[in-house]
Amino acid sequence: MAKHARPIEGTPTTETPERAFTFSVVVAVYNAEEYLEECVESVIAQTVGFENIQLILVNDGSQDGSLAICREYEAKYPNNVVVVDKPNGGVSSARNAGLELVKGAYVNFLDSDDKWSEDSFEHALAFFEEHPEVKLAASRYLMFGAKTGGHRLNFKFTDDRVIDLRAEYDKPQLSSSTCFFAADAVKDLRFSEELSVSEDVLLINTLLLQELRYGVMKDTNYYYRQHEVKDSAVDTMKQNRSWYFDTTRLCSEALFEMSRERYGEVLPFIQFTVMYDMQWRLRARKADTLTPDELAEYRAIIVGLLAQIDDAIISEQRTISIDYVAYAFSLKYGIPMADILAGLELDGHTVVSRVADATGTMHTLRLRDIDSLSDRLMIESITAKDDTLTLRGYINTFRFPPKKARLQLFANNHPIEPTMHIDDERPLRIPFDDAIPGKTGFTAKVTLAAGCIASIRATMALLGAYERGMSFDFANDTDLNEAKKQGEYLLVGDTEINIGSPGALVLRRLPADADEAYHESRKELHRSRHENEKRLPKRKHQAQPWVEA
Repeated sequence: MAKHARPIEGTPTTETPERAFTFSVVVAVYNAEEYLEECVESVIAQTVGFENIQLILVNDGSQDGSLAICREYEAKYPNNVVVVDKPNGGVSSARNAGLELVKGAYVNFLDSDDKWSEDSFEHALAFFEEHPEVKLAASRYLMFGAKTGGHRLNFKFTDDRVIDLRAEYDKPQLSSSTCFFAADAVKDLRFSEELSVSEDVLLINTLLLQELRYGVMKDTNYYYRQHEVKDSAVDTMKQNRSWYFDTTRLCSEALFEMSRERYGEVLPFIQFTVMYDMQWRLRARKADTLTPDELAEYRAIIVGLLAQIDDAIISEQRTISIDYVAYAFSLKYGIPMADILAGLELDGHTVVSRVADATGTMHTLRLRDIDSLSDRLMIESITAKDDTLTLRGYINTFRFPPKKARLQLFANNHPIEPTMHIDDERPLRIPFDDAIPGKTGFTAKVTLAAGCIASIRATMALLGAYERGMSFDFANDTDLNEAKKQGEYLLVGDTEINIGSPGALVLRRLPADADEAYHESRKELHRSRHENEKRLPKRKHQAQPWVEA
Protein backbone atom coordinates (compact mmCIF):
# COMPACT_ATOMS: atom_id res chain seq x y z
CA MET A 1 0.00 0.00 0.00
CA ALA A 2 1.30 3.46 -0.84
CA LYS A 3 2.78 5.57 1.91
CA HIS A 4 0.40 8.28 3.22
CA ALA A 5 -2.56 6.57 1.52
CA ARG A 6 -3.98 4.54 4.36
CA PRO A 7 -7.67 4.03 5.14
CA ILE A 8 -8.97 5.73 8.27
CA GLU A 9 -9.33 3.24 11.10
CA GLY A 10 -12.13 3.18 13.62
CA THR A 11 -15.82 3.99 13.46
CA PRO A 12 -16.79 7.04 11.38
CA THR A 13 -18.51 9.84 13.26
CA THR A 14 -20.90 12.47 11.95
CA GLU A 15 -19.94 14.90 14.72
CA THR A 16 -17.81 17.85 13.68
CA PRO A 17 -15.44 19.28 16.32
CA GLU A 18 -15.59 22.97 17.18
CA ARG A 19 -13.74 24.88 14.49
CA ALA A 20 -12.51 28.46 14.23
CA PHE A 21 -13.67 28.72 10.61
CA THR A 22 -16.38 27.17 8.49
CA PHE A 23 -14.00 26.52 5.58
CA SER A 24 -10.27 26.10 5.13
CA VAL A 25 -8.86 26.48 1.62
CA VAL A 26 -5.38 25.10 0.99
CA VAL A 27 -3.64 26.52 -2.09
CA ALA A 28 -0.36 24.97 -3.24
CA VAL A 29 1.51 27.85 -4.91
CA TYR A 30 4.36 27.35 -7.37
CA ASN A 31 5.35 30.07 -9.86
CA ALA A 32 1.76 31.26 -10.09
CA GLU A 33 2.17 35.04 -9.95
CA GLU A 34 0.23 35.57 -13.20
CA TYR A 35 -2.96 33.95 -11.88
CA LEU A 36 -2.69 33.86 -8.09
CA GLU A 37 -4.59 37.08 -7.38
CA GLU A 38 -7.58 35.95 -9.46
CA CYS A 39 -7.55 32.65 -7.58
CA VAL A 40 -7.40 34.27 -4.14
CA GLU A 41 -9.98 36.93 -4.98
CA SER A 42 -12.46 34.20 -5.92
CA VAL A 43 -12.20 32.95 -2.33
CA ILE A 44 -12.40 36.42 -0.78
CA ALA A 45 -15.55 37.15 -2.82
CA GLN A 46 -17.48 34.14 -1.52
CA THR A 47 -21.02 35.03 -0.46
CA VAL A 48 -20.63 32.94 2.68
CA GLY A 49 -18.33 35.73 3.95
CA PHE A 50 -14.54 35.69 3.87
CA GLU A 51 -14.47 36.02 7.66
CA ASN A 52 -15.70 32.42 7.73
CA ILE A 53 -12.85 31.15 5.54
CA GLN A 54 -9.29 30.29 6.49
CA LEU A 55 -7.01 30.67 3.48
CA ILE A 56 -3.73 28.73 3.67
CA LEU A 57 -1.25 29.72 0.95
CA VAL A 58 1.67 27.28 0.73
CA ASN A 59 4.53 28.68 -1.33
CA ASP A 60 6.32 25.62 -2.67
CA GLY A 61 9.68 27.14 -3.56
CA SER A 62 8.40 29.57 -6.21
CA GLN A 63 11.04 31.39 -8.24
CA ASP A 64 8.77 34.26 -9.31
CA GLY A 65 6.80 36.84 -7.33
CA SER A 66 4.27 34.40 -5.89
CA LEU A 67 5.55 34.61 -2.31
CA ALA A 68 5.32 38.41 -2.31
CA ILE A 69 1.68 38.19 -3.41
CA CYS A 70 0.99 35.69 -0.63
CA ARG A 71 2.57 38.02 1.93
CA GLU A 72 0.44 40.93 0.72
CA TYR A 73 -2.74 38.98 1.39
CA GLU A 74 -1.41 37.81 4.74
CA ALA A 75 -0.78 41.43 5.76
CA LYS A 76 -4.20 42.55 4.51
CA TYR A 77 -6.12 39.70 6.19
CA PRO A 78 -4.01 38.69 9.21
CA ASN A 79 -6.89 36.93 10.96
CA ASN A 80 -7.58 34.32 8.32
CA VAL A 81 -4.75 34.19 5.77
CA VAL A 82 -1.83 31.94 6.65
CA VAL A 83 1.32 31.74 4.53
CA VAL A 84 3.69 28.79 4.58
CA ASP A 85 7.03 29.20 2.79
CA LYS A 86 8.84 25.93 2.13
CA PRO A 87 11.37 24.45 -0.29
CA ASN A 88 9.94 22.91 -3.43
CA GLY A 89 8.57 19.46 -2.76
CA GLY A 90 5.67 19.09 -5.17
CA VAL A 91 1.93 19.64 -4.92
CA SER A 92 1.36 16.76 -2.48
CA SER A 93 4.02 18.06 -0.12
CA ALA A 94 2.53 21.56 -0.25
CA ARG A 95 -1.03 20.38 0.35
CA ASN A 96 0.08 18.21 3.25
CA ALA A 97 1.86 21.18 4.84
CA GLY A 98 -1.35 23.19 4.56
CA LEU A 99 -3.49 20.34 5.87
CA GLU A 100 -1.54 20.43 9.14
CA LEU A 101 -2.84 23.97 9.78
CA VAL A 102 -6.51 23.49 8.93
CA LYS A 103 -8.94 25.10 11.41
CA GLY A 104 -12.09 24.94 9.29
CA ALA A 105 -14.91 22.43 9.46
CA TYR A 106 -14.63 21.80 5.71
CA VAL A 107 -11.52 21.72 3.53
CA ASN A 108 -10.88 22.46 -0.13
CA PHE A 109 -7.64 22.15 -2.11
CA LEU A 110 -7.81 24.95 -4.69
CA ASP A 111 -5.20 25.05 -7.46
CA SER A 112 -3.39 28.38 -7.70
CA ASP A 113 -4.46 29.17 -11.28
CA ASP A 114 -8.11 28.17 -10.85
CA LYS A 115 -11.08 29.80 -9.15
CA TRP A 116 -14.52 29.28 -7.61
CA SER A 117 -17.88 30.78 -8.55
CA GLU A 118 -18.79 33.26 -5.83
CA ASP A 119 -21.66 31.35 -4.21
CA SER A 120 -20.01 27.92 -4.24
CA PHE A 121 -19.11 27.85 -0.55
CA GLU A 122 -22.61 28.97 0.43
CA HIS A 123 -24.10 26.08 -1.55
CA ALA A 124 -21.56 23.65 -0.10
CA LEU A 125 -22.38 24.66 3.48
CA ALA A 126 -26.10 24.21 2.85
CA PHE A 127 -25.42 20.78 1.35
CA PHE A 128 -23.39 19.57 4.34
CA GLU A 129 -26.01 20.89 6.76
CA GLU A 130 -28.69 18.94 4.88
CA HIS A 131 -26.50 15.82 4.60
CA PRO A 132 -24.35 15.62 7.76
CA GLU A 133 -23.53 11.98 7.00
CA VAL A 134 -21.57 13.01 3.88
CA LYS A 135 -17.82 13.54 4.22
CA LEU A 136 -17.05 14.62 0.66
CA ALA A 137 -19.07 16.76 -1.76
CA ALA A 138 -18.04 17.34 -5.38
CA SER A 139 -18.66 20.31 -7.66
CA ARG A 140 -19.10 20.83 -11.38
CA TYR A 141 -15.84 21.23 -13.27
CA LEU A 142 -15.82 23.97 -15.93
CA MET A 143 -12.90 24.98 -18.14
CA PHE A 144 -11.93 28.53 -19.01
CA GLY A 145 -8.99 30.15 -20.74
CA ALA A 146 -7.58 28.50 -23.87
CA LYS A 147 -10.47 26.04 -23.89
CA THR A 148 -13.98 26.32 -22.51
CA GLY A 149 -16.66 23.80 -21.69
CA GLY A 150 -17.53 21.21 -19.10
CA HIS A 151 -15.75 18.08 -17.95
CA ARG A 152 -16.90 14.74 -19.33
CA LEU A 153 -17.96 13.66 -15.81
CA ASN A 154 -20.32 16.62 -15.35
CA PHE A 155 -23.24 14.35 -16.23
CA LYS A 156 -23.31 13.50 -12.50
CA PHE A 157 -24.48 16.97 -11.52
CA THR A 158 -28.13 16.93 -12.52
CA ASP A 159 -29.23 17.72 -8.96
CA ASP A 160 -27.97 18.03 -5.40
CA ARG A 161 -27.89 14.48 -4.11
CA VAL A 162 -25.87 11.74 -2.44
CA ILE A 163 -24.34 9.07 -4.67
CA ASP A 164 -24.31 5.56 -3.18
CA LEU A 165 -21.27 3.99 -4.82
CA ARG A 166 -22.56 0.49 -4.19
CA ALA A 167 -25.44 1.25 -6.59
CA GLU A 168 -23.88 3.94 -8.82
CA TYR A 169 -20.40 2.54 -9.25
CA ASP A 170 -20.06 4.22 -12.67
CA LYS A 171 -19.68 7.75 -11.29
CA PRO A 172 -16.01 8.14 -10.33
CA GLN A 173 -14.61 11.16 -8.51
CA LEU A 174 -11.00 11.98 -9.34
CA SER A 175 -10.24 15.63 -8.54
CA SER A 176 -9.71 16.89 -4.99
CA SER A 177 -9.70 20.53 -6.12
CA THR A 178 -13.38 20.33 -7.07
CA CYS A 179 -14.33 18.80 -3.71
CA PHE A 180 -15.12 19.94 -0.21
CA PHE A 181 -14.06 17.51 2.52
CA ALA A 182 -15.28 17.28 6.10
CA ALA A 183 -12.10 18.16 8.00
CA ASP A 184 -12.53 15.37 10.53
CA ALA A 185 -12.63 12.83 7.68
CA VAL A 186 -9.24 13.81 6.23
CA LYS A 187 -7.36 14.68 9.41
CA ASP A 188 -5.53 11.33 9.27
CA LEU A 189 -5.09 11.26 5.49
CA ARG A 190 -2.27 12.78 3.46
CA PHE A 191 -1.54 13.10 -0.24
CA SER A 192 1.09 10.60 -1.33
CA GLU A 193 4.38 12.39 -1.90
CA GLU A 194 5.58 9.40 -3.90
CA LEU A 195 3.13 10.28 -6.66
CA SER A 196 3.44 13.16 -9.13
CA VAL A 197 0.29 12.10 -11.01
CA SER A 198 -3.05 10.83 -9.58
CA GLU A 199 -2.34 11.80 -5.99
CA ASP A 200 -5.90 13.17 -5.91
CA VAL A 201 -7.35 9.86 -7.10
CA LEU A 202 -5.59 7.92 -4.37
CA LEU A 203 -6.61 10.20 -1.49
CA ILE A 204 -10.24 10.60 -2.59
CA ASN A 205 -10.81 6.92 -3.18
CA THR A 206 -9.07 5.94 0.04
CA LEU A 207 -11.77 7.99 1.76
CA LEU A 208 -14.55 6.68 -0.50
CA LEU A 209 -13.58 3.08 0.28
CA GLN A 210 -14.53 3.91 3.85
CA GLU A 211 -17.59 6.03 3.17
CA LEU A 212 -19.01 4.36 0.01
CA ARG A 213 -20.86 7.58 -0.78
CA TYR A 214 -20.28 11.20 -1.68
CA GLY A 215 -22.33 14.26 -2.52
CA VAL A 216 -22.72 16.08 -5.82
CA MET A 217 -23.79 19.73 -5.98
CA LYS A 218 -25.17 21.13 -9.22
CA ASP A 219 -24.79 24.83 -8.33
CA THR A 220 -21.17 24.90 -7.15
CA ASN A 221 -18.82 25.64 -10.04
CA TYR A 222 -15.08 25.06 -10.03
CA TYR A 223 -13.30 26.87 -12.87
CA TYR A 224 -10.24 25.08 -14.20
CA ARG A 225 -7.86 27.23 -16.23
CA GLN A 226 -6.92 25.61 -19.53
CA HIS A 227 -3.51 26.84 -20.67
CA GLU A 228 -2.22 27.08 -24.21
CA VAL A 229 0.10 24.09 -24.54
CA LYS A 230 1.93 22.61 -27.49
CA ASP A 231 1.52 19.02 -26.35
CA SER A 232 -1.49 17.30 -24.84
CA ALA A 233 -1.64 16.47 -21.15
CA VAL A 234 -1.14 12.81 -22.01
CA ASP A 235 1.96 13.60 -24.07
CA THR A 236 3.35 15.64 -21.18
CA MET A 237 2.70 12.84 -18.70
CA LYS A 238 4.42 10.37 -21.01
CA GLN A 239 7.71 12.13 -20.43
CA ASN A 240 7.38 11.32 -16.74
CA ARG A 241 8.41 7.77 -15.84
CA SER A 242 6.23 8.04 -12.75
CA TRP A 243 3.12 7.91 -14.93
CA TYR A 244 4.03 4.45 -16.20
CA PHE A 245 5.15 2.75 -13.02
CA ASP A 246 4.42 4.77 -9.86
CA THR A 247 0.83 5.75 -10.69
CA THR A 248 -0.14 2.25 -11.80
CA ARG A 249 1.41 0.57 -8.76
CA LEU A 250 1.07 3.14 -5.99
CA CYS A 251 -2.40 4.31 -7.01
CA SER A 252 -4.28 1.76 -9.15
CA GLU A 253 -2.85 -1.42 -7.63
CA ALA A 254 -2.91 0.16 -4.16
CA LEU A 255 -6.64 0.89 -4.47
CA PHE A 256 -7.29 -2.70 -5.56
CA GLU A 257 -5.33 -3.90 -2.52
CA MET A 258 -7.18 -1.58 -0.12
CA SER A 259 -10.54 -2.75 -1.43
CA ARG A 260 -9.63 -6.41 -1.04
CA GLU A 261 -8.30 -5.83 2.47
CA ARG A 262 -11.47 -4.08 3.57
CA TYR A 263 -14.17 -5.94 1.61
CA GLY A 264 -12.56 -9.14 0.33
CA GLU A 265 -13.01 -8.03 -3.29
CA VAL A 266 -12.28 -5.15 -5.63
CA LEU A 267 -15.50 -3.16 -5.46
CA PRO A 268 -17.02 -2.19 -8.82
CA PHE A 269 -16.58 1.56 -8.22
CA ILE A 270 -12.84 1.07 -7.71
CA GLN A 271 -12.66 -1.04 -10.87
CA PHE A 272 -14.53 1.68 -12.76
CA THR A 273 -12.22 4.41 -11.44
CA VAL A 274 -9.10 2.54 -12.54
CA MET A 275 -10.66 1.69 -15.91
CA TYR A 276 -11.57 5.36 -16.42
CA ASP A 277 -7.90 6.23 -15.96
CA MET A 278 -6.96 3.38 -18.29
CA GLN A 279 -8.45 5.22 -21.28
CA TRP A 280 -5.49 7.63 -21.38
CA ARG A 281 -3.10 4.69 -21.29
CA LEU A 282 -4.82 2.68 -24.01
CA ARG A 283 -4.78 5.57 -26.49
CA ALA A 284 -1.33 6.94 -25.69
CA ARG A 285 1.38 6.77 -28.32
CA LYS A 286 4.14 4.23 -27.92
CA ALA A 287 6.44 5.25 -25.10
CA ASP A 288 9.71 6.13 -26.82
CA THR A 289 11.14 7.14 -23.42
CA LEU A 290 11.05 3.52 -22.20
CA THR A 291 13.54 0.77 -23.02
CA PRO A 292 12.16 -2.45 -24.57
CA ASP A 293 12.42 -4.17 -21.18
CA GLU A 294 10.61 -1.29 -19.46
CA LEU A 295 7.90 -1.32 -22.12
CA ALA A 296 7.38 -5.05 -21.56
CA GLU A 297 7.19 -4.42 -17.81
CA TYR A 298 4.64 -1.65 -18.31
CA ARG A 299 2.56 -3.86 -20.59
CA ALA A 300 2.53 -6.59 -17.92
CA ILE A 301 1.25 -4.04 -15.38
CA ILE A 302 -1.58 -2.94 -17.70
CA VAL A 303 -2.58 -6.53 -18.48
CA GLY A 304 -2.49 -7.30 -14.75
CA LEU A 305 -4.82 -4.40 -13.97
CA LEU A 306 -7.23 -5.32 -16.76
CA ALA A 307 -7.32 -8.90 -15.47
CA GLN A 308 -8.82 -7.55 -12.22
CA ILE A 309 -11.52 -5.50 -13.98
CA ASP A 310 -14.82 -7.18 -14.85
CA ASP A 311 -15.72 -7.37 -18.54
CA ALA A 312 -18.92 -5.42 -17.86
CA ILE A 313 -16.91 -2.53 -16.37
CA ILE A 314 -14.75 -2.38 -19.49
CA SER A 315 -17.81 -2.43 -21.76
CA GLU A 316 -19.60 0.33 -19.83
CA GLN A 317 -16.93 3.02 -20.28
CA ARG A 318 -18.61 6.11 -21.74
CA THR A 319 -15.53 8.05 -22.73
CA ILE A 320 -13.59 5.64 -24.93
CA SER A 321 -14.51 4.51 -28.40
CA ILE A 322 -15.51 0.98 -29.29
CA ASP A 323 -12.02 0.55 -30.82
CA TYR A 324 -10.41 0.93 -27.41
CA VAL A 325 -12.98 -1.26 -25.67
CA ALA A 326 -12.01 -4.01 -28.12
CA TYR A 327 -8.30 -3.27 -27.57
CA ALA A 328 -8.74 -3.51 -23.79
CA PHE A 329 -10.22 -6.99 -24.25
CA SER A 330 -7.39 -7.86 -26.64
CA LEU A 331 -4.84 -7.02 -23.95
CA LYS A 332 -6.80 -8.63 -21.11
CA TYR A 333 -7.22 -12.00 -22.82
CA GLY A 334 -4.23 -12.00 -25.16
CA ILE A 335 -6.47 -12.24 -28.23
CA PRO A 336 -5.27 -10.54 -31.44
CA MET A 337 -7.48 -7.67 -32.53
CA ALA A 338 -7.92 -9.30 -35.95
CA ASP A 339 -9.52 -12.32 -34.24
CA ILE A 340 -11.85 -10.10 -32.21
CA LEU A 341 -12.95 -8.32 -35.38
CA ALA A 342 -13.43 -11.59 -37.23
CA GLY A 343 -15.74 -12.79 -34.45
CA LEU A 344 -18.08 -9.80 -34.57
CA GLU A 345 -21.82 -10.40 -34.55
CA LEU A 346 -24.96 -8.93 -33.04
CA ASP A 347 -26.65 -10.04 -29.84
CA GLY A 348 -29.90 -8.08 -29.91
CA HIS A 349 -28.71 -4.48 -30.24
CA THR A 350 -25.24 -5.17 -28.81
CA VAL A 351 -22.13 -5.62 -30.93
CA VAL A 352 -20.30 -8.64 -29.50
CA SER A 353 -17.33 -10.75 -30.46
CA ARG A 354 -17.46 -14.48 -29.88
CA VAL A 355 -13.83 -15.51 -29.91
CA ALA A 356 -11.43 -18.00 -28.33
CA ASP A 357 -8.24 -17.13 -26.49
CA ALA A 358 -4.95 -19.04 -26.83
CA THR A 359 -6.16 -21.77 -24.44
CA GLY A 360 -9.28 -22.40 -26.49
CA THR A 361 -11.56 -20.77 -23.93
CA MET A 362 -14.47 -19.02 -25.63
CA HIS A 363 -15.36 -15.45 -24.66
CA THR A 364 -18.39 -13.38 -25.53
CA LEU A 365 -17.04 -9.84 -25.46
CA ARG A 366 -19.77 -7.22 -25.32
CA LEU A 367 -18.42 -4.12 -27.04
CA ARG A 368 -21.10 -1.46 -27.48
CA ASP A 369 -24.79 -0.89 -28.16
CA ILE A 370 -25.18 -0.58 -31.92
CA ASP A 371 -27.21 2.64 -31.66
CA SER A 372 -24.27 4.38 -29.96
CA LEU A 373 -21.96 3.87 -32.94
CA SER A 374 -20.98 6.77 -35.17
CA ASP A 375 -22.79 7.18 -38.49
CA ARG A 376 -20.00 9.20 -40.11
CA LEU A 377 -18.31 8.55 -43.42
CA MET A 378 -15.13 10.62 -43.46
CA ILE A 379 -14.04 12.05 -46.82
CA GLU A 380 -10.25 12.24 -47.16
CA SER A 381 -9.97 13.39 -50.75
CA ILE A 382 -11.98 14.28 -53.84
CA THR A 383 -10.27 14.33 -57.21
CA ALA A 384 -11.64 15.26 -60.62
CA LYS A 385 -10.82 14.01 -64.10
CA ASP A 386 -13.02 14.90 -67.03
CA ASP A 387 -16.61 14.16 -65.95
CA THR A 388 -15.62 11.77 -63.15
CA LEU A 389 -15.16 12.63 -59.48
CA THR A 390 -13.37 10.09 -57.27
CA LEU A 391 -14.26 10.09 -53.57
CA ARG A 392 -11.92 8.43 -51.07
CA GLY A 393 -12.59 8.04 -47.38
CA TYR A 394 -13.18 5.68 -44.50
CA ILE A 395 -15.95 4.44 -42.22
CA ASN A 396 -15.71 6.05 -38.80
CA THR A 397 -18.11 3.64 -37.09
CA PHE A 398 -15.65 0.92 -36.04
CA ARG A 399 -12.96 -1.26 -37.60
CA PHE A 400 -15.54 -3.58 -39.10
CA PRO A 401 -13.88 -5.85 -41.69
CA PRO A 402 -15.27 -5.16 -45.19
CA LYS A 403 -17.22 -8.44 -45.05
CA LYS A 404 -18.98 -7.26 -41.88
CA ALA A 405 -20.05 -3.82 -43.15
CA ARG A 406 -21.69 -3.27 -46.55
CA LEU A 407 -21.62 0.33 -47.72
CA GLN A 408 -24.01 1.53 -50.42
CA LEU A 409 -23.81 5.00 -52.01
CA PHE A 410 -26.48 6.76 -54.05
CA ALA A 411 -26.11 9.72 -56.43
CA ASN A 412 -29.50 11.34 -56.97
CA ASN A 413 -30.99 8.02 -55.84
CA HIS A 414 -29.01 5.99 -58.39
CA PRO A 415 -26.88 3.31 -56.66
CA ILE A 416 -23.08 3.45 -56.76
CA GLU A 417 -21.05 0.44 -55.67
CA PRO A 418 -17.95 1.60 -53.80
CA THR A 419 -14.85 -0.56 -53.58
CA MET A 420 -13.86 -1.41 -50.00
CA HIS A 421 -10.39 -1.89 -48.54
CA ILE A 422 -8.47 -1.76 -45.26
CA ASP A 423 -7.06 1.75 -44.78
CA ASP A 424 -3.71 1.18 -43.08
CA GLU A 425 -3.06 4.93 -43.22
CA ARG A 426 -5.49 5.26 -40.30
CA PRO A 427 -3.86 3.13 -37.57
CA LEU A 428 -5.22 3.02 -34.04
CA ARG A 429 -2.94 4.96 -31.70
CA ILE A 430 -1.79 2.49 -29.04
CA PRO A 431 1.13 2.26 -26.58
CA PHE A 432 2.38 -1.19 -27.62
CA ASP A 433 3.48 -3.02 -30.78
CA ASP A 434 0.22 -4.86 -31.35
CA ALA A 435 -1.06 -5.47 -34.87
CA ILE A 436 -4.29 -3.51 -35.28
CA PRO A 437 -6.21 -3.66 -38.58
CA GLY A 438 -6.81 -0.26 -40.15
CA LYS A 439 -10.16 1.38 -40.65
CA THR A 440 -12.38 0.20 -43.49
CA GLY A 441 -11.82 2.53 -46.42
CA PHE A 442 -13.86 3.11 -49.54
CA THR A 443 -13.45 4.54 -53.02
CA ALA A 444 -16.39 5.65 -55.16
CA LYS A 445 -16.63 7.24 -58.59
CA VAL A 446 -19.37 9.72 -59.53
CA THR A 447 -20.06 10.86 -63.09
CA LEU A 448 -21.26 14.46 -63.23
CA ALA A 449 -21.75 16.56 -66.36
CA ALA A 450 -21.19 20.31 -66.51
CA GLY A 451 -23.94 22.34 -64.85
CA CYS A 452 -25.36 19.34 -62.98
CA ILE A 453 -25.82 18.71 -59.27
CA ALA A 454 -25.48 15.37 -57.47
CA SER A 455 -26.67 14.72 -53.93
CA ILE A 456 -24.69 11.79 -52.55
CA ARG A 457 -26.18 9.84 -49.68
CA ALA A 458 -25.18 6.54 -48.14
CA THR A 459 -26.48 3.59 -46.19
CA MET A 460 -24.56 0.90 -44.38
CA ALA A 461 -25.62 -2.60 -43.37
CA LEU A 462 -23.77 -4.03 -40.36
CA LEU A 463 -23.20 -7.67 -39.58
CA GLY A 464 -25.93 -8.70 -42.00
CA ALA A 465 -28.70 -7.55 -39.69
CA TYR A 466 -28.98 -3.79 -39.22
CA GLU A 467 -28.65 -0.78 -41.48
CA ARG A 468 -29.06 2.98 -41.36
CA GLY A 469 -28.40 6.11 -43.31
CA MET A 470 -24.88 7.47 -43.00
CA SER A 471 -23.74 11.09 -42.98
CA PHE A 472 -20.68 12.59 -44.66
CA ASP A 473 -18.00 14.74 -43.11
CA PHE A 474 -14.45 15.71 -43.96
CA ALA A 475 -11.57 14.01 -42.14
CA ASN A 476 -10.08 16.30 -39.50
CA ASP A 477 -6.58 16.41 -40.97
CA THR A 478 -7.65 17.43 -44.49
CA ASP A 479 -7.66 20.76 -46.28
CA LEU A 480 -11.34 20.14 -47.04
CA ASN A 481 -12.18 20.12 -43.34
CA GLU A 482 -10.17 23.26 -42.65
CA ALA A 483 -11.92 25.06 -45.50
CA LYS A 484 -15.30 23.90 -44.22
CA LYS A 485 -14.57 25.25 -40.73
CA GLN A 486 -13.63 28.62 -42.19
CA GLY A 487 -16.75 28.72 -44.34
CA GLU A 488 -14.69 28.82 -47.52
CA TYR A 489 -15.88 28.10 -51.05
CA LEU A 490 -14.80 24.48 -51.68
CA LEU A 491 -13.82 23.83 -55.26
CA VAL A 492 -12.23 20.67 -56.68
CA GLY A 493 -11.43 21.16 -60.33
CA ASP A 494 -14.63 22.74 -61.61
CA THR A 495 -16.87 21.09 -58.98
CA GLU A 496 -18.20 22.86 -55.91
CA ILE A 497 -18.29 20.67 -52.77
CA ASN A 498 -20.65 21.09 -49.84
CA ILE A 499 -21.97 19.05 -46.92
CA GLY A 500 -25.74 19.38 -47.10
CA SER A 501 -28.48 18.39 -44.69
CA PRO A 502 -28.89 15.86 -43.24
CA GLY A 503 -25.27 14.89 -43.87
CA ALA A 504 -25.54 14.46 -47.65
CA LEU A 505 -22.54 15.27 -49.83
CA VAL A 506 -23.59 17.80 -52.48
CA LEU A 507 -21.52 18.08 -55.67
CA ARG A 508 -22.27 21.01 -58.00
CA ARG A 509 -20.47 20.87 -61.35
CA LEU A 510 -19.97 24.42 -62.56
CA PRO A 511 -21.57 25.47 -65.84
CA ALA A 512 -19.20 25.61 -68.79
CA ASP A 513 -19.59 29.41 -69.00
CA ALA A 514 -18.86 30.07 -65.30
CA ASP A 515 -16.87 33.28 -65.02
CA GLU A 516 -15.24 35.23 -62.20
CA ALA A 517 -18.53 36.93 -61.29
CA TYR A 518 -20.15 33.51 -60.88
CA HIS A 519 -17.36 32.37 -58.54
CA GLU A 520 -17.62 35.56 -56.50
CA SER A 521 -21.37 35.10 -56.08
CA ARG A 522 -20.85 31.52 -54.86
CA LYS A 523 -18.09 32.62 -52.47
CA GLU A 524 -20.37 35.30 -51.02
CA LEU A 525 -23.15 32.76 -50.58
CA HIS A 526 -20.80 30.49 -48.61
CA ARG A 527 -19.54 33.36 -46.45
CA SER A 528 -23.08 34.48 -45.67
CA ARG A 529 -24.20 30.95 -44.83
CA HIS A 530 -21.16 30.43 -42.57
CA GLU A 531 -21.80 33.67 -40.66
CA ASN A 532 -25.45 32.76 -40.15
CA GLU A 533 -24.51 29.29 -38.85
CA LYS A 534 -22.08 30.82 -36.34
CA ARG A 535 -24.90 32.91 -34.86
CA LEU A 536 -27.15 29.90 -34.35
CA PRO A 537 -26.86 27.63 -31.29
CA LYS A 538 -24.61 24.70 -32.09
CA ARG A 539 -26.73 21.61 -32.60
CA LYS A 540 -25.43 18.21 -31.67
CA HIS A 541 -25.44 15.78 -34.55
CA GLN A 542 -28.25 13.27 -34.19
CA ALA A 543 -27.50 9.92 -35.76
CA GLN A 544 -30.32 7.91 -37.26
CA PRO A 545 -31.12 4.67 -35.42
CA TRP A 546 -30.05 1.35 -36.85
CA VAL A 547 -33.02 -0.68 -38.08
CA GLU A 548 -33.38 -4.32 -38.95
CA ALA A 549 -32.46 -4.94 -42.56
